[in-house]
Amino acid sequence: MYCQLLIGLIWRDEVVTVASVFATIVLRAIKFLKDHWKELCSNIRSGEISDWITDSGYRTALSSIVKPNPQLADSIQNICICKSWEGIIQKRWPKTNFITAITTGAMSQYVETLKFYRGGLPLVSMFYACSEDFCGINLEPLTGPSHVSYTFIPNMAYFEFLPVQDDTETEPVDLVHIKLDQYYELLVTSAAGLNRYKVGDVLKVTGFHSSTPQFQFL
Repeated sequence: MYCQLLIGLIWRDEVVTVASVFATIVLRAIKFLKDHWKELCSNIRSGEISDWITDSGYRTALSSIVKPNPQLADSIQNICICKSWEGIIQKRWPKTNFITAITTGAMSQYVETLKFYRGGLPLVSMFYACSEDFCGINLEPLTGPSHVSYTFIPNMAYFEFLPVQDDTETEPVDLVHIKLDQYYELLVTSAAGLNRYKVGDVLKVTGFHSSTPQFQFL
């Protein structure tokens, strides 16, 4: 995290996207920057790498990038020393076009905090993935987090759906038998060995792309 942020600050004008799989990791990076910006500025000002970075591969990679740059260090300090960090992502990386991370389902609770730090940048949730599998893609990436639907990719795993509202249906159904506006719990059977594994996510069927169902993760 430290090395990645150090390079990101040095190459600030080349950063066009702030990206991670989950919204929580973006926020973790911001907190890390809050805790370590003084040391990062010191590295950039002196052109020297902190002694506690001991991995030889990291040090070799950083040595060709970290050069004395007092002007850049002062610029970073002037932004980070401010009382409010509202819009810090856009201020620190001015050429960023958007922030991409999963901001739906369990990650939706972090959207408001991301909005505070983003500075007006779009929040793009391009796909939905979990520990169990890669589930679907967002065909309308500029849609706001609360309205995002994902189109399932049926060849990533065998997906089944357990109805959670209709008491007359107790058996899982597959992709071709789901119904519009109904709620389901996601089950995954994967090549990794999961068999009808309950992911724990509840989905709502919002529509279809051609014949492929689209879901909102609740």
